[in-house]
Amino acid sequence: MIGRQIFMAMIGAARGGWETVAAYCGMSVVALENRIYQKKDQRLHLDTAMLIQEISGTTLLVEEIARLSGGVFIRLPDVEVGDRDAVLRKWNEIYIELGRLSGDFNTFTADDEVTESEFEVLQSDAHRVVRAVEELAALTHRVYGRPAATAIALASAKEA
Repeated sequence: MIGRQIFMAMIGAARGGWETVAAYCGMSVVALENRIYQKKDQRLHLDTAMLIQEISGTTLLVEEIARLSGGVFIRLPDVEVGDRDAVLRKWNEIYIELGRLSGDFNTFTADDEVTESEFEVLQSDAHRVVRAVEELAALTHRVYGRPAATAIALASAKEA
């Protein structure tokens, strides 16, 4: 179940806070609070939760849904067609994240035991590596995929 802390964080991130979010959702602040705190078995509908996320400008809800489902939410990067430098920057980010994971792994396994808190750090490191690799795949498709290649070719032909 999605904890109220996710909704509280999204409402806190929204400009205008509770009042603004409640107004956008078409309810009073009290009605919104009742749904967030699940008073009298009231709950938020998914469409309302997604609206709150949109208002907040965050991805906290979908990140939590992905986490609870055993997955990872990957926000696809916004890039211009043909932005090959973005692909190279993403490769550099992957190497940095792998280095962090490797360093933490070496540190945490030096005593032949990994504590729960160390394991959580390793999981977080691994999460960042996976996210960066998934973003690289999406970015590569966006920059080098057939529609992108066609657009680059057309732009080059117009310049010639």
